[in-house]
Amino acid sequence: MPNYCEISDALIIYELSAKDITTFKGGGIIEKTIFPKTEEALFKYAGEADFILGRGSNLIISDGLKKITALSLKMLNKVSCFKDEIYTQAGATAKNLLDVALKNSLTGFEFLHRIPGSVGGLIKMNAGAFGQQISDTLTCCSVLNDGVVKEVKPNFGYRTSDLSGIAISAKFKLKRSKSEDIANRIKSNCLKRVSTQPSNPSCGSVFKNPPFASAGKIIEESGFKGFRIGGAEVSDKHCNFIINKGGATADDFLQIVDKIEKTVYYKYGIRLEREFKLLD
Repeated sequence: MPNYCEISDALIIYELSAKDITTFKGGGIIEKTIFPKTEEALFKYAGEADFILGRGSNLIISDGLKKITALSLKMLNKVSCFKDEIYTQAGATAKNLLDVALKNSLTGFEFLHRIPGSVGGLIKMNAGAFGQQISDTLTCCSVLNDGVVKEVKPNFGYRTSDLSGIAISAKFKLKRSKSEDIANRIKSNCLKRVSTQPSNPSCGSVFKNPPFASAGKIIEESGFKGFRIGGAEVSDKHCNFIINKGGATADDFLQIVDKIEKTVYYKYGIRLEREFKLLD
């Protein structure tokens, strides 16, 4: 069971389980996690951090106790809007961004609907869907690196960026649109997600799509649809998702990943690139 300790500028939780902090809902335990309440507290505790914890999507924590200190920006989640720009702290969720954009009739964030990540993670991974990605609208972000805060514009690639350090805040520039048109695009994206992606706990897409190909289709054609080890199973709805059917461990997940990688390389000569991050 986790132990909570609240002080004036932070919440500290000891023995925080992956079941409680990752979207996969299975894996190991982090010995100490610090949740700063202010940006000043973030600067104070940043030097203690071995790992920056977002909202736990695209993350697998290997089984067992991780004797590390993690830093979570979950409590730094303010979002504001001025004209066609949105300013946000890095701990805000994708939903927070989308809600503010919709309220202010701004388009460019519709693809974020049902993406569970935080702003820092969205930027680090260059999150995207439906032909859009977070880099399309990002103007700049403030980053804490080696005790110094700098304003940067990362270089982006497919589901990646060269962002280093701790993202503190970000600014996005969007475009005006009718609120009802934005709402309709959100609804359309939602229907596509529900029809093509599983609702069970998962870490999201396991592999990046190879050039001109679909990782999910390749995995399905390799015979892995419904393949299961322990409590982890390749979704029969979308084979690039490994879902937690109940009691799945990180080892269950990683065994499936390893088997898929080896089989796909043997059959097609394709080395699938992992999209998730592993805290080992």
